[in-house]
Amino acid sequence: MLKKVRLEDFISHKYTEVEFEYGINVVIGPNGAGKTSILDAISFGLFNTHSRGKMRTSYEKALKKRKLRLNSAKVV
Repeated sequence: MLKKVRLEDFISHKYTEVEFEYGINVVIGPNGAGKTSILDAISFGLFNTHSRGKMRTSYEKALKKRKLRLNSAKVV
């Protein structure tokens, strides 16, 4: 189970930490607030893929700067 996501210098997130509760979680906010970025970070962290196309994105920049660290995660 995914319990927490921490984003540092990731797209529109300077520093964001999101904790998930058991069951269904909903992320709400205005357009451009970074909701999809949270989902993209989860997708990239777990599967090394994202939905932002082939252009150079914050994912690649963060990896190059070694700011994107993928901690080991246990998914049940």
